[in-house]
Amino acid sequence: MSVPQSDRETRDSEDIEARQALLSEENQPASPADPTATGMGSNSRAADEARSRGDSIAGTIALASVGLLTVSTWVIIFTHNPSKLGWFAPHPLLQTLGLSLITYGQYMPVKHL
Repeated sequence: MSVPQSDRETRDSEDIEARQALLSEENQPASPADPTATGMGSNSRAADEARSRGDSIAGTIALASVGLLTVSTWVIIFTHNPSKLGWFAPHPLLQTLGLSLITYGQYMPVKHL
């Protein structure tokens, strides 16, 4: 099955145009890690503008809630003879510690260099 010459030439010219559109002025492919390229991660102000006052309040409530959970869990474990609980005692302690660190890491303020 032979393709007519005019269709082949049309496809070739379209391929060449598409390739040229992908190349930059210096005939180098554009690098996604190029800091001068404009993209989703290139504007650091966008991250600052994305956080609103409501996010700050929600973060404070989340940190207070997980802090209360952590403190109450630790108080309950340490006041009920942890040695009697055996290997179960470290489980809620470490679990609430991990949860509180993850929550803190999610809502801590970002410092830009």
